[in-house]
Amino acid sequence: MKNGRSGAGVSPLQGGEGRPGPRGGEGGAGGEPRPGFSGNAEIFSFAISEGKVTEASRTTIQGEVVKISDNADGRYVVQGSDVVLTRTGAHGQEIIVFSDEDADSLFAVASRARINTEAPRTDSDGQVRAHQLQVTLDESTSDIIEVSRLKRDGSSVVIDNDELSFSINQGLLIETRTSESGLTRWEIFRDGNGDGVYTEVAQGAGDLVDLTLVASLTEPNIDLL
Repeated sequence: MKNGRSGAGVSPLQGGEGRPGPRGGEGGAGGEPRPGFSGNAEIFSFAISEGKVTEASRTTIQGEVVKISDNADGRYVVQGSDVVLTRTGAHGQEIIVFSDEDADSLFAVASRARINTEAPRTDSDGQVRAHQLQVTLDESTSDIIEVSRLKRDGSSVVIDNDELSFSINQGLLIETRTSESGLTRWEIFRDGNGDGVYTEVAQGAGDLVDLTLVASLTEPNIDLL
């Protein structure tokens, strides 16, 4: 079970709609484990017949093999040596990639992503309950000069952190952070209404999610982003 693209993972198939935590701990509703890259890795196994996953199980860090029950909102797709699980919930779409790079039939979580498909929540005072950024671009080159984070009181603070990098692709602002272990965590922001404020629409760890998919899933809320 070689997994050179990322770090360890925990069970992604139980629990509620909890939001992935790119900056902090992992956790879902009801105390159930969520996909992540902290601690010791759990191992996943899949029975595949005619290119389709027919059964899934995980081996916990204690060595217990647990069958993963069918989940009506989840869909597996076999892509080469990977198995991709897509789960669609009321608040967003979750994509988890399980990798078996050395073809030993043992899989690890290689990447995970959460795309927010509902409109960002707004408090009674009009403040948006989501991470928001403002970007200053070079007028001649369109390079990013400065990024500021909006605070809940309406003020902003310039981000001065060498561990963070920013780029704009397909109209989406991408914030990435790579740890000393080589794991990359990222957040994606969109300025859908052109007001100069980028609102967080996706987050995850490992390989970056398909940006075209992010744009498509967040298009219904474009006027609120």
